[in-house]
Amino acid sequence: GSFFYLFLVFMTTMIDAPFGGFQIADLTVKQKLSDAADVDTLLTKMREHPTFRVIDVSASSFSSPIAGALNELLMELTLEVTLNLGYAKFSQDGLALLDGLEACSSITELDLSGCELSDHGIIHLFGSLPHLRVLKLRGNGITAEGAQVLAAALQSKAHKLEVLDLGGNPLGDAGVAGVCAAAASMSVLHSLDFSGVSLCTSAA
Repeated sequence: GSFFYLFLVFMTTMIDAPFGGFQIADLTVKQKLSDAADVDTLLTKMREHPTFRVIDVSASSFSSPIAGALNELLMELTLEVTLNLGYAKFSQDGLALLDGLEACSSITELDLSGCELSDHGIIHLFGSLPHLRVLKLRGNGITAEGAQVLAAALQSKAHKLEVLDLGGNPLGDAGVAGVCAAAASMSVLHSLDFSGVSLCTSAA
């Protein structure tokens, strides 16, 4: 009676749930990183929740040691995952984390919203472009210069990028035009977000 009914409800929930029957909470491991001990804690959480598909280390602070430790952990991944670095802070040496993502082919979705990377910072991402399907760069202070360099990188590298979010950046007319020109040759790209972009800025 009641047990059978509850079993049916449970099975229906599993079938209807996204990502193969697991709820979003089951798919995400979250840890704010500020020292090596936090990276160890993140690793423990990953082992405790082997079904995870999202690593959320948003609002973390990345120095060189933390970047190196996280890179080592990410290189061990074998399943495709999303890496949320939103609103993280990077020291100059900490940007090595982004360089290291080139060797982390399991990272297929990358969120760097609000990280204040600027034109210089996004250059560190170019090595990872070939294996990314989703790249979120909203609110990073990227100007027309950075947008045009990104556009050139997208055109020169084989990639799988389907979603690119550049919203909230002062790209200017030239920056938007450059990215749109690159997008025209990107057959797999189906979502390009310029919402909140500042226009009418000289490329200089």
